[in-house]
Parts: sequence; structure tokens; C-alpha cells
Amino acid sequence: MRSSTLVFLLPLALACSSSTDGDATPAANPAATPQATPATAVQPAATARPWVPVPPVSGIHLQSLVATSGEGVERLLDGDPTTGWSPMHDPVDEGVLLRFEEPTRVMQVKLQLCPESSSATFESFVNGASNTLVRVNPGGPVLVPWRGGADTPAIKSFFLRVVGSDGPVDICEIAVIMPPEITQAVKPPRSVDATLKASSVLEPCDAYHPGYLFDGRTDFGWVEGAEGLGVGETLTIQFDGPIELTGFDLWNGYQRSADHFDRNARAAQLDLSVDGSAPMPLSVTDTQGPQRLELPTPVTGERFVLTVAQATAGSKYEDLVISELRLRDAAGPVSLHTTDLAEREHLLLETIHGSDLDRIVNRSWQGLCNESTRFTLRSNHSFVSYAQIVDDEDESMHEVFDGAWVVQDMTAPATIQTYGRKHRTQTTWVPYGDDQVQSTVRIAGGKSQLWLHDPAAPQPAATLLADPAFASEHAYCMGPIDGWLGQDMGDLLVIQGASMAGVYKPF
Repeated sequence: MRSSTLVFLLPLALACSSSTDGDATPAANPAATPQATPATAVQPAATARPWVPVPPVSGIHLQSLVATSGEGVERLLDGDPTTGWSPMHDPVDEGVLLRFEEPTRVMQVKLQLCPESSSATFESFVNGASNTLVRVNPGGPVLVPWRGGADTPAIKSFFLRVVGSDGPVDICEIAVIMPPEITQAVKPPRSVDATLKASSVLEPCDAYHPGYLFDGRTDFGWVEGAEGLGVGETLTIQFDGPIELTGFDLWNGYQRSADHFDRNARAAQLDLSVDGSAPMPLSVTDTQGPQRLELPTPVTGERFVLTVAQATAGSKYEDLVISELRLRDAAGPVSLHTTDLAEREHLLLETIHGSDLDRIVNRSWQGLCNESTRFTLRSNHSFVSYAQIVDDEDESMHEVFDGAWVVQDMTAPATIQTYGRKHRTQTTWVPYGDDQVQSTVRIAGGKSQLWLHDPAAPQPAATLLADPAFASEHAYCMGPIDGWLGQDMGDLLVIQGASMAGVYKPF
């Protein structure tokens, strides 16, 4: 197989290496697809945060603290009500995820909006399941209630999602109140600046870039772009000065779903070289979830190279995936911080400027007829769609479709490619017993066309809505199609695709 030669700090002009992957098809129109440069180099932040061997303030450091968009999410746990985080654009359907290393008892969570924020309604999720709704006004902290009353849950993850707002939303603080026996405060994950480089990346780069290795999201990841199973491909981490490592935390394979994990290749052994030293073999287990790769003895250096030495084939695809990676020192796990993903987001915004996509991206859209359906396409190359499929007194079923997306063709109607999963939860009411909850996750994605309906040129929408199946499912509330196709109804988004389709209005 091909193995790329690594040249550190290569000028920003490389394209991704290509390969074949059933969950990722190369762009149909490369000339129209945003090509960030470099596809394989991740640069450090402008303001360096040097390596700190021991945290300056003791605390329970989260495994991850992730915002769906925007920057500065770590300020939510700094104890300073004058600083905070806000979504990059439309706040509806945006939110913040806190993930603990292990299930941890939490007495209360309090949410405080900044004085300049609008009032908003939040839905909370505990361990992936919907918890409660809470309305929050600017001012003092507001308690987020637990479903089931005063029972103290053991939390692995806690997600706050904005489901409605009166305007821009600014969150100043999230206070996690621990049981009395725990005296330490909950802190953001430790992070340090470094430069990261991969020897190859599968196209499209924006779906599989190595920057995803340190973004705190285990459902995104780096996919190598060489032929075969990726043996010989490398990841290089460069620091400005010597640091000491004791090991790594690794999320092997594609962690987005069990199907993603099974179908794609995984690492079986990684070799670590420090400042050009002889490779040190690290055995990797073929399991989902985090695993600890302990070094036989701590190592000190500035340049760390991880090489895929052995790999396990996927059941369908050869491309090897690593979803998340962290370094460990004597004080615990440390993540890397780079500006690469922000730079790629900026490039996308420049590319779509003035197009229909420019008016579609970073807005919350609501189903025209089924108002429980919501859709957001973000400029950070993530997307999410919420749908309430069934909602009656005996049963409810909702579906979350999320993942990554890239532009394939800017020619109107724009064509995008999505790579994701559909997570469906069905709850059945049981008389005199606990509700039955069933959850399924499956691979989803593909090509979709998006356009804003133009009453002066109604033909694209007319052709699509002439399909009785599409019209009866997505435009049944509009009556005769000819009655509104020529009307100016403001921004009306039409989506056509196998995995995503509908007619939407701004929320």
C-alpha cells in the first residue's frame, strides 16, 4: 500500500489523498467543492497555552466540553459570571455537551444567562435521553430540574439544547453541584496548543480531517486516505518544548455507531516514536469506547509520531478510522487545541458567500407542515435534524439525524453530501409500570439538493411537488400546489434527497 512521507510544517497547499469508502464518496464536482488548505496540517492557536504538567487548579476535569457552534465554551465553567459562550448564529437547536470520564453523581445543574441575553427555553438530556424543559430569563442562576424529582442521577453526559428563544442567547455559567463528599469543582478538559499533521486524509477532507481527533466529539474522526488498511500512515504531534507523556486515550475505529465501527478498518497496533527514537509498539484493542494505552515508562520529547503498524479490516470498507485521541501525563488526560477547524469553517463561509447556501447555513429551519421537524446546517460542517414521527397518548417516537456535510456542487440547486447516523427512540406507555424505551442507531447519509423557493422561477419546486408521495408527506398543509408556488412566502427551503427531504420555513 502507499505510505505518505511526512514533512512537518509543509506550506498550506496540499490536497487530500483519496480512497474508496462506502460512507464517504469523493466530491462529484471537485472544482466547486471548498478545498481547505492544507488538508493534512493542523496549526496551533495564535495565543499559545504551554504544556502544564499538573493542573494549576485541582478539580474534576470533564472528558469533553463541546459546543455545537461558537467559541469559548470553556468559559462556562470558569466561575466568572461576566464571561460566557454564545452560539455562532441562530441559537435555536444549538447547545452544550458535558461528558464525564465515568458516570458521576450530580446533585444539581444550574444555568445562568448573561444580562444581555434574551430569554430562552432549554431542553436538557441526561445520558442521551430527554430530561426536562426549563425556561430561563437573564439574571441569577436557574435550576435545571431532574426528571423523576429529587433522585440524584449518575451522569455520563449532560446536554443543554436551545429549543426556543426571544433573540440571541448568551450563557454565562453552568454550575455543576456535586454531592457533599466531593469537594472538587468540575473543570473543562485540560488543553494545550500543538501542531498536528496526518500523512493522508480521505476525501472529502472536511468530513474526515485530523482536527476531529481532538474536538471532543467521538462521532467525528480522522480517516486516512491511502490505499489498503492504512498500515504505515502517520499522525505527528509537535510541541514548542519538551513534554513528558505517560500514555494515550484512544477511541479506535469509527465510533459514530456500531455499524460504522464494524464496517470500517480499525487500528490493531500503533508505534510511537519520540524525537526520532526507535518505534515503541502500543497494542490496541478492537472495541468501541475509550481505551488506555499506557507507555512502559514515561517519555519526554517535542515531536511524537504515531504510526499505524497493524490494522483490523472492516466488514465492508478498507479505510481506517480513529475517532478521538488524548495524551496523558502524570496528572491525567490532555487534549490538543488547534485553529484548523475554525479556518476550514471560515473558508466554507467565503466559498458560499452570496449563494442560496449562504442564506440556508447557520439558521434553524422548521417543517412547513410538521412543525416538530427541525433542521440546521452549520458552517462548521456539522448538521442536525430533529423529527417527531409519532406523538400520541400511548406512544411517542422521535428521530435525530446528525453528522457531517460537505458541498458537492454550488450550481443551483446546491448539492451537498451528508455522512451521519439516524438515532430513533420509541417510548411506549405501560399502565401501572415503567415506560418501555427502545433505541436504534443506523448509518444514514447521501446526496441532497437544497434550494430556496423562488416564486418567479417555481419550476424546480413544481416538479418535485408534482410527486404525490412527496407532496402528501411534506406539503399536505398547503392545499393545491398551484395556489402557492407563484407566491412570495419569504424564505422557503426545499430539500430533496434519499435520507433528507422536506419543505421548511425559518423557525
